[in-house]
Amino acid sequence: MSFVLRFVDKYKYLGTTLLSYCSLSLEVSCRACIIVSEFRHLSKRVLSHSQLSISRKCSIVSAYIWSKGLFQCSTWQALSPGQYKRLHTAIMKAYRAIVGHQRAWTLTDDEVISELKVMCPLTMIRAKRICLFGKVLFDPLLLALIRDLVSVKDSWAHTIMCDLAWLALIPGFRSCVNYSLDQWIGRITDVGLKAFKKGVNKACRLEYANLVTHWAATPAMESAGAMHMCKVCSKACKSFQARSAHEYLAH
Repeated sequence: MSFVLRFVDKYKYLGTTLLSYCSLSLEVSCRACIIVSEFRHLSKRVLSHSQLSISRKCSIVSAYIWSKGLFQCSTWQALSPGQYKRLHTAIMKAYRAIVGHQRAWTLTDDEVISELKVMCPLTMIRAKRICLFGKVLFDPLLLALIRDLVSVKDSWAHTIMCDLAWLALIPGFRSCVNYSLDQWIGRITDVGLKAFKKGVNKACRLEYANLVTHWAATPAMESAGAMHMCKVCSKACKSFQARSAHEYLAH
């Protein structure tokens, strides 16, 4: 009996959608839709509950994001600005539901993240990716692949080196500035994987690691969520376009 191997453009394996041209666009879109869909129900039943504390709501939201929205995100290479913006927007909707839609309407994304003391989406992805790196470097074959691909732009190996360079800017890892791949491997081996992962997670929860300058992929994202005030009557508008239309029609 003969079998014909069929080639497909996309294939779902262990919950992750793989594309033949190695793009994360479909996977990120699916994750963003899952987050929005889940929190639409969660917002009505849980996040609007007045007797739940803010910290408890943040814990519930984080659990959903880690388990569903960012499942296997540690295997992702660097996201394009458009891909990250879509994922960021979906997660911020969940965070804003905790603050309350009326009040969240007047806050920027950076202010919401700071007030809730949560990790921004990009830092969450970086933390998972760095922790996975700590595991795979003990496999000779995977480590050899990382060494070969570290200079290939947009590869996972290249992305992890960018993540480690970012980590070296965070308090607790500033002695690792300009570390090479071998130096990072040496550090992880010296302190142990468990202690390294604990240090990474602790550093990524710091407020400094989640400032807008660390995650804004485009200039427009820096002011995401900010209100635009009319220069004449101080009316609050959701976007620059809405403010311009108001100023034209009203003044």
